[in-house]
Amino acid sequence: QCALVARAGGTVPLPRVLDRVAADGVAPRGATVLTFDDGFADYAEHAVPIMERHGLTATMYVVAGSVTGSGVSVN
Repeated sequence: QCALVARAGGTVPLPRVLDRVAADGVAPRGATVLTFDDGFADYAEHAVPIMERHGLTATMYVVAGSVTGSGVSVN
């Protein structure tokens, strides 16, 4: 899937799309934004190397309260 997205023009960082919508009221035509909900540590191990290989960017959302002073909670 990442190879297909890369061939179709790649991804646009979410903040760039949000800035464009705020300025013009319209998202850039054909913009693809990758997001990962409920981000976990394995994102860096599995997803990031694949995205780097294809030159893609993404936004990861971390579950509130899952990151503590001693690291990521596994509960």
